Amino acid sequence: MSKLPALKLRYATPEQKARLSRWIAEWELDRDLADAGTPSRPAAPGSVPVSRPRRGRPVTKEPRPRPGQVRLLAPDATAAGDCPLYLAVLERDDTDFVCAPFGRFAEPCLPGELLTGREALLLRVLCVWNAVTLPGPRLRASWLVDDLSAAELSDAAAIRTSLRTGRPVPPLLATRVGPPCWHPDDPRQEYMRRERRRILSLAGEVLYPPHTASLKLAAEPHDPYDPKRGRGKA
Repeated sequence: MSKLPALKLRYATPEQKARLSRWIAEWELDRDLADAGTPSRPAAPGSVPVSRPRRGRPVTKEPRPRPGQVRLLAPDATAAGDCPLYLAVLERDDTDFVCAPFGRFAEPCLPGELLTGREALLLRVLCVWNAVTLPGPRLRASWLVDDLSAAELSDAAAIRTSLRTGRPVPPLLATRVGPPCWHPDDPRQEYMRRERRRILSLAGEVLYPPHTASLKLAAEPHDPYDPKRGRGKA
């Protein structure tokens, strides 16, 4: 296991530092398995929602997408990889839908990742920062597995507003998100590049080269993940 650089987090609470430590342990295990050519660890008991699609039920028979749904992407999608990919449908834009993926890890590691409070491991963390606009036909190749509550939709909207404006999330959400990420050697930089490229492939967008994959957020005026903000200060 490679030794990660020591990171000093600014503006992080003790709880956030402990959460990040747990996330790094998960990330290291995931990378070690990938390097060994081993699929991601099998789902733990309770990690897959009880409402998963029944075997043999065709996607074409599913209810049409609408905001407020949780949908399971068909496993033939490249972005799904070797782990089920669940999407939260946040809003509709004409025939397209804004969707945010649920994460593969049990802890939120960024300000744009929300601990949902759900028990299922693969629905535990919502990666609002990684939202993508998908065309209706693409999203229809998925199964409806659950609905988002009004509170979950409101929480996701608050985090999207925070990411767009640079303002802190509401105090009640602050304990359910990860700490800031500014250090250029932070392993979360690689994590973001990988996850963003994976989710963009769903929409058929042109992927950024690895050295410039700083996400669309990098072009916004208050990018919370810009490494330049932390150089010499971390």
